[in-house]
Amino acid sequence: MNVLIIDDEPRDLRFIIDSLHEQWCFCLLVSTPEEARKLFSESDTLPDAVILDIMMPEANPRAEDPEGHATGVQLIEPLVHYYRRIAGANARGYLTQHLPVAILTKLTDIEILSALDKKTAATDGIRCKRWPKTVKPSVFAAEFLEFVKAKMGDGA
Repeated sequence: MNVLIIDDEPRDLRFIIDSLHEQWCFCLLVSTPEEARKLFSESDTLPDAVILDIMMPEANPRAEDPEGHATGVQLIEPLVHYYRRIAGANARGYLTQHLPVAILTKLTDIEILSALDKKTAATDGIRCKRWPKTVKPSVFAAEFLEFVKAKMGDGA
């Protein structure tokens, strides 16, 4: 399985990546929102699953966040366009029902996390599953793979 990981702190994910490798996952790591957008515009292959960080610094701040932070959630819309470009007209249904998107975060504020969940769901109805970055890597790998199987198998 090919997993796209978008996170600005790859050292924090070293053990998670190792755990995924042990489960026969190939991980492509992208460390900035700009790199992710470039990949989305240039790549012709689709990952089987995506893992996003929530808070990442943005080299070129956008109007919606002049302080210079991008969120993984802000990358959902470019991700949707990426899938549509590659998969064509059927991408919307695929994304809504089958694309496993995991969010890893250090955030703990429930109100912020709830708002992010709503924003994610508002983008093509994509439903994500969230884990804290403090999760034990082997636990994350097992739960993530179950999440992927469920999303790919029955659209849950």
